[in-house]
Amino acid sequence: MSEDIVSVDQLAEYLKLNRKTVYEMVNAGELPGARRMRGTIRIHLPTVLAWLEKWEAPVQRKRAR
Repeated sequence: MSEDIVSVDQLAEYLKLNRKTVYEMVNAGELPGARRMRGTIRIHLPTVLAWLEKWEAPVQRKRAR
């Protein structure tokens, strides 16, 4: 199996998320690269990582003193 294809459990561990969160994202269609195949879910890791890189981190503002 290709290292680029991971299971829900593997992705949850990699991203430090609860596996239930990953399942919810897949079921809601929020996770790119996820495909159902004969009752199992397989996820293309490079697609997920590229998607995450597009997010911009929120800027934390310093409080005025």
